[in-house]
Order: sequence, then C-alpha cells, then structure tokens
Amino acid sequence: MRLRRLMGVADQIVASRFSSIDLSNKALIERKDVIVVASVSSVYGLGSPDAYRALQISLQPGEKLVMPELEERLAKLHYEPAGDSLWRGSYRIGAHKVEIFPADSELAAILVQLDNSKTITQLQMVDNATGEWIGDLDHYRVSPKTLYSTSPNQVERACKAIEAELEARTGELSRNHQVTEAARLYERTTRDLEMLRQRGYCSGVENYASYLVDRDASLPPTTLLDYLPKGGLLFIDESHVMVPQIHAMYKGDQSRKDTLIDYGFRLPSAKSNRPLSFAEFEKSNPKPFLFQLHPANMRCVGQAAKWLNKSYVQRDARSGDRGCAVSGHNSQFIA
Repeated sequence: MRLRRLMGVADQIVASRFSSIDLSNKALIERKDVIVVASVSSVYGLGSPDAYRALQISLQPGEKLVMPELEERLAKLHYEPAGDSLWRGSYRIGAHKVEIFPADSELAAILVQLDNSKTITQLQMVDNATGEWIGDLDHYRVSPKTLYSTSPNQVERACKAIEAELEARTGELSRNHQVTEAARLYERTTRDLEMLRQRGYCSGVENYASYLVDRDASLPPTTLLDYLPKGGLLFIDESHVMVPQIHAMYKGDQSRKDTLIDYGFRLPSAKSNRPLSFAEFEKSNPKPFLFQLHPANMRCVGQAAKWLNKSYVQRDARSGDRGCAVSGHNSQFIA
C-alpha cells in the first residue's frame, strides 16, 4: 500500500512539474524578458532544449501551409486530430482554417485563417470553449506535447532497447524468486511500450528518458537551467534552506528509485532520469546569487556548507526596501 501511494504521489508531482516547466521552457526559448519562479525541482532532468526548439512549428501571417506536411509535423509533436471539440494537444483542419489547442494552454486555442491558396491571412487566439476572440497574433510557435517528444524512428529504437532490458530484468527477478515483482514489471512496461508505439509517449515517459533522449548517460542531465539564455541571472532565495535541499535531492531520488525498482514498478534505467548531483549543480551556469535571512544559522555540512559560505546576499527582514548586504570572500557591499 505504501508503494502504491508513493507511486501515485510521484506521478502527480511529475505531471504538475511537467505542465509548469513546459510553459517555462516555451517562454525562455521564445523571449528574453522572462522571469521564471521555480522550486528545487528545476535541477531535475528534462528533454534537450535543442530538440525542443527543432520540433516547434512556427506560424505567421503570409506563410503558405502544406496540409499533409503540417499534419505530419503535428503528429511528431504528439498532437491528435479532433472531431467536434478540441482538447489540449489536439487540432482540427477545415477548408479555410486550422484550429489548434496547444498542449501548454489552459483555455486558449489558436485559430489560423487561410485563403484559397492555404496562405495564412490571420492568426488569432480564441477561447476554446466559446470561440470568443481574445487577440490577434503576429506569430505563434506550437510546442511539443511532452518534454520527451522525439522522432518515430527514435521511439522504435527506444522500444527495442526497453524490451531487451525488460527481458533481462524479469529474468533476474524470477531467478530471485520475485515472481510477483517480475509479473508487475512485465505488465506495466508492456503497457507503456504499447502506448509509446501508438502515440509516441506514455504515462511516466520520463522514466524511459535514457532511451528516448540521444544523450550520453555519463553526462549530467539536461535541466531547466540549460534553457536559460546566455547572460541570464539565477537567484536562490532562502538559500540556507534551498542549497541543502539541492544537496540531498540526488540521493533522495536515487533511494526512491531503488525501492521502486526492487519491487517491480520501474526498470533499472529509470535511475537515469534524475536531478543534478550537488557537484554538477556547482558547475552549472549561470552562477547563482544566494539570498539568506540568517546565514549564521545554516543547517548544512560538508561540500554544501563550504559552497554556500563562498558568497551570499544577506537581506534583513526588518529593512524592507532599505537595502541588503552582499558578502563574499573578502569583500562586502551595502546597498
């Protein structure tokens, strides 16, 4: 029962995190004037920003659409054709219009008006439920439905690799007399493979990231930090709490994955979908500004404590907007 609850909570956290991160990724890729407020989960592994950009579909007035090509590209984003009504991640093509309900949108759909030559004459944002006009758009980029969208060929290669690992792992569990765990793993993974082949994604697709993302497993995972533009700024507030959390996150994630793997809920390769270790976070860019209320009362030891003491911005809760003290190695600045 505890494991089932653990799985349910984990899936809810992942679904919520992916929904918010997808919006952040899209904004960071398309604009420069973006502020992202993120939790410590921003050091968790994501899909590649380059692959994300490559899959986006750009739409703007004056552009001529080739419908078979558009449908093929939408399918690569895992968008589905709709009938009478649209849902998130679906589209509908008419004689003189295309309607798209973006996967990263809560209520608004994109209405693409076409002339007889299939050239875009107008791009609008409308309420998906009522059809009410919200605003005109100069351009729009349709983003992938999931952070792990990839080509059908890569999906098929991934499925074959997953099947090979599944065979080896179920055999290992059976030899250890863990028949229930082997059956559970086979059932769950087979269902996921069916969905991957049919739709290109499945629930918990991030657990197969090592196969879906063409990336050396020995390298640090791609995270939200990799989506930040050059010259971006990173601030960590309450860093006396946050930095120890980052330090502990990797070990906590791997421990939880070990339990799920031992009981047949995940394949061993699921451990590759992980947050940055603290050593990897130290080397990431941009370097963060650390904000603390009470740096003297930090509750962290070892590597995290040494790094946290290097530089911090101390703010006084009583001072309001009057200023802050910026401390580092041998210097101090009072604003």
